[in-house]
Amino acid sequence: MDNKSLIAHFQSLINTYLFSPVAYKDNTGYSVGYGSQTMLNGKPTKAGDKMTEKEATQALENYIHKNIPGILKVYPNFYNYPEQTQAAIIDIVYRGGIGALQKSKSFNTTLTNAMQDNYVSSEELK
Repeated sequence: MDNKSLIAHFQSLINTYLFSPVAYKDNTGYSVGYGSQTMLNGKPTKAGDKMTEKEATQALENYIHKNIPGILKVYPNFYNYPEQTQAAIIDIVYRGGIGALQKSKSFNTTLTNAMQDNYVSSEELK
């Protein structure tokens, strides 16, 4: 699956994220849209910032594009994984950054075991 297809697939999962047009305080600062901590102009999200749903989708696409190289360093065969597995990996990166993916031993163990069986259940990925 190429980046464009991957983004389209991930966008189908967007409704797992609640859209907020106005920045809100979270545990690491301020987020807006689908949880973006960066505005489209590259500046950090701050109190009072606003974002349309279209802008939020663009911010999400930008984030995915920016993080694909890091994902490929951790999982060189990423594009060969099933779509659900790719989406789970992107979800971990989106929620916690590439460092969360690198440090997630339980996820990596589950993924390795699941890939051997060629099956990943959503329950295993929780």
